[in-house]
Amino acid sequence: MKHMFREKLAFPLKACMLWGFAAHGMAFFNKYSTHDDAYLFDLCGTYSSGRWMLGELGTLYTKVFGSWYHSTPLFHGIVSVLAIALACALILDMFSIRSKLLAVAFCGVAVTFPTVTGLFGYMFTAPYYMIGAAIGVAGVFVLNRSMTWPAFGFGVLLGAAAVGVYQANLPICVCLLLLCLIKRMLETETFSYQKVGGYLLYYAGACAAILGLYLLLNKLELTLHKTTLTSYQSIASFGLTDLKGYLERIRTAYREFFSPTPNVSFCMFPIYTRRYYKLSVLVAILLSLAALARSYRRDKRSCALAAALMLLVPMACNLIFVMCGENVYTPMMYGECFFFAYYAWMADRLFPEKGDGEDADKTASAPSGREPRRRLLERGVKAAVGTLLLLIGLLYCRFANICYLRAEFEQQQTISYYTALISRISSAEGYDDAYPVVYINEF
Repeated sequence: MKHMFREKLAFPLKACMLWGFAAHGMAFFNKYSTHDDAYLFDLCGTYSSGRWMLGELGTLYTKVFGSWYHSTPLFHGIVSVLAIALACALILDMFSIRSKLLAVAFCGVAVTFPTVTGLFGYMFTAPYYMIGAAIGVAGVFVLNRSMTWPAFGFGVLLGAAAVGVYQANLPICVCLLLLCLIKRMLETETFSYQKVGGYLLYYAGACAAILGLYLLLNKLELTLHKTTLTSYQSIASFGLTDLKGYLERIRTAYREFFSPTPNVSFCMFPIYTRRYYKLSVLVAILLSLAALARSYRRDKRSCALAAALMLLVPMACNLIFVMCGENVYTPMMYGECFFFAYYAWMADRLFPEKGDGEDADKTASAPSGREPRRRLLERGVKAAVGTLLLLIGLLYCRFANICYLRAEFEQQQTISYYTALISRISSAEGYDDAYPVVYINEF
């Protein structure tokens, strides 16, 4: 158990905490409130917003800590980073990512992704959303670990709970399930219709079951709490449109994957990160082609199916656009971060080690003179690919600090303005403290 903790969890935990304090330290040790965070002692929309598990987590919070909600930046920030660390540890294990550089870089991107920075402006709910994302990753981990009925049931329950915390966690579950299915196809050495068909039904069925169970439990929670879904932000009709609308949303998902629109509320690649993101997409395509070439030597049909599934990765990462169209904002975009899990996995599996299948056996039987060159090439490629991912993480880290710096100045300006305004009001002739204050055109 101690060895497993050290190998599987301790490293991602240390990496995420270091990245977390480097990127979000200002948010942890100061108090910045954005929009809904003015509700310093509430969770806002839960059951009426279709977030029934968020309501249950809030109830559990009050029972454990014995008090109502408080938007505490340091405590909530650390809990959020711990949840991300758990998700990263599960992903690194699920895709057997061995490279320390790739692992550190992926943890960095997961912690510094603009969705996390945006959520820390809503610190009152940030830990719940990050815990929800971690629950979704755990659900996929269980589903992929053991393809049995008990694992299926428990994994689907965890996935539905994640969506019940925040509907934008559905793209996380779907994206990771798709990547797990691709992994199965790439590792298939002998094609069998029964085996491959079983994989397809299992993973597709898991996606459908997560959504179905979420909707069923949502209906049950609404009935128990005697409420209905709110019409705010079209939550009551969430995800519904006609065929033409879905086709347009799918086109948007692919467009935003390959060429993200700058300077919009759902842009996750500000400043120079957009340039390096496009480069990482190109590198991921090349790595995917290399993986398919190796799979082709094993089995052509499995390779063809893996290639078809890879074409769905952009839509899976940006599934939130299929769900909502362009009515999307920063906290809903965390699913896009899991493209970098695919990127790190593809880079790590480019050079299989002994025991990793047929290619490893060929490598082991290769002339000894080729082994040093292969190792040198492996280290060079992983260093280059990992450095690109690390650079994106560093840019995100800097961007987060810029956001908090601007928040600090704007908050100070706001305090100064209202202090001066109150002073002028209170010094006006005839003013009395008993008079009510009325805001006109507040918004």
